Amino acid sequence: METENRMEKITILGKYSDDLLTDPNFYLSLEGIKVLYIDNNIFSYITNCFSYVDNSQFLEKRKQSVELLIFCKKNDILVEPVYAVQEKLKFDYSEENIKKAFGYFRQFLTVYSLPNEFLYDCFVKGNKQKLDLPLVEDDYTFFKESVSKYEMLKEWKSMYLLVLKIIIENLSSKSNEEKLKNIFDFMYYNYQIRTAVVIYCFYFFSDKQLICKMNKYKQSKSFEENKENIKNMTWDLYFMTMAYKNLSEKNENSFFATEDKCLNGLMQFLMCYKAIEEMPEKIRNEKIQEVIYKIAVTRDIADYYFDLCCNPNKSTDKNRFYLKYVNEEFTQKRDELICELEKKLKTFYLQKKMFI
Repeated sequence: METENRMEKITILGKYSDDLLTDPNFYLSLEGIKVLYIDNNIFSYITNCFSYVDNSQFLEKRKQSVELLIFCKKNDILVEPVYAVQEKLKFDYSEENIKKAFGYFRQFLTVYSLPNEFLYDCFVKGNKQKLDLPLVEDDYTFFKESVSKYEMLKEWKSMYLLVLKIIIENLSSKSNEEKLKNIFDFMYYNYQIRTAVVIYCFYFFSDKQLICKMNKYKQSKSFEENKENIKNMTWDLYFMTMAYKNLSEKNENSFFATEDKCLNGLMQFLMCYKAIEEMPEKIRNEKIQEVIYKIAVTRDIADYYFDLCCNPNKSTDKNRFYLKYVNEEFTQKRDELICELEKKLKTFYLQKKMFI
């Protein structure tokens, strides 16, 4: 029964509209959830209750985010901003930056602590532009210790490596099929195969409309701006990966929510894909092949991916870098690859600039 309920919940996820925060299916899928992890967008809309905003679209998003918060409080769902706080920090664990993130966290806690009726009157009905209240007190030392222990999250760095590879391939003059082949080979031979990344890549190099929002790297921007854009892309992929991991571990009590339309679309597909993975074996492979064919730029590259990941002969490939994800040798190789690709990307950037 537990598995059936879970499958039903995941199936509902595939029916969300673009606007997650107004979709009744999303709220339906939160039934039985104890913890909701929110992204930086939702977190920022909530903390902006302390700011005067003169933008109707932003005000509407803030209203929707507060409604979500009220819903969770009424249903005893803990709203957890840990990923949003880490994104705010951007891996800068200086005292000044931690204090700044702590300020945002206190704003969030203050809004969270207010009565639902008050929040509804202020920000759903729109009777108040901004809060003018003292922030709730919290233990800064504990906050600092908590966020610092996540310094350079291992999974985030692996996602960063793969985003670098995606961007470098995208800047080349090869066909999309060749680019995907190179990325899949890179992932396979460096033991970095991640289902979330594979789905991300198939969308990125397809004619889907998501692509214009997925690729934040712009040659017209400065190199420093693009470094930040790459990190933003990495956070999207990281959030997707954590959501997929949560489903893979059959964690019935927690869920992920994002307000980013592009990321929401990707996560919906990913969760439906996960539902297919849990089907009986006799129909699972056929269904997986069917959905991948729908998003792959060609059938050939989809078949290449299936062969790479599903061919039993591949498991004995002596050229593959077999290392357990958490060990030191893996970390060292990953960091070396990051340095190598960062240098390559900078060279690519400078060469392209010469012709602009």
